Amino acid sequence: IYCVFILLFFFSCQSDNLYEVSSDALSPSISTGDRVIVDKSVESYSYGDIIVYKYAGSTLMEAWLYLHRIMGLPGDHVAVQNGVCVINSKVNESRYLGKKDMEYEYMPLFDLYEEILPNGEKINILLYPSDPYLNKDNMHIPDGCYYILGDSRSNSVDSRMIGLITKDMIIGKCLKALKPD
Repeated sequence: IYCVFILLFFFSCQSDNLYEVSSDALSPSISTGDRVIVDKSVESYSYGDIIVYKYAGSTLMEAWLYLHRIMGLPGDHVAVQNGVCVINSKVNESRYLGKKDMEYEYMPLFDLYEEILPNGEKINILLYPSDPYLNKDNMHIPDGCYYILGDSRSNSVDSRMIGLITKDMIIGKCLKALKPD
């Protein structure tokens, strides 16, 4: 059994636009201890954008800020098959890159894949083979909403569990991740 409710994207604010990440849900792209620079003036988002948002669906989750990658835009139909996104009936291309040891006691060894998004952006994702959340039925994304996922698909509480997020929940877009010294 996974501890799905691990605090995946709890941030502590360092300045108005700089946040410290305290989870590995976007690993291998962004990891615990990294800092992200956030642009709060962005008005439109695309596939692959990493956003900071405040979740407004659960008292437990409302106290924190979260960081996820946008995988579905308004008007899209999104599903997840074996951890890879299917957007508007087209499976994102993916290729296996090998094993990655995340040194987690409960899920130590992940499969590392490269996934190619509809806009051509390439991202690395981590999958734990026996994760029951690697598949999710097709969902239509209405206007003003987004489908979000973590890159560590087996270590992320995202749209597969919490549903869609609305544009008014978004604080800004991550411009750059800074590794700790």
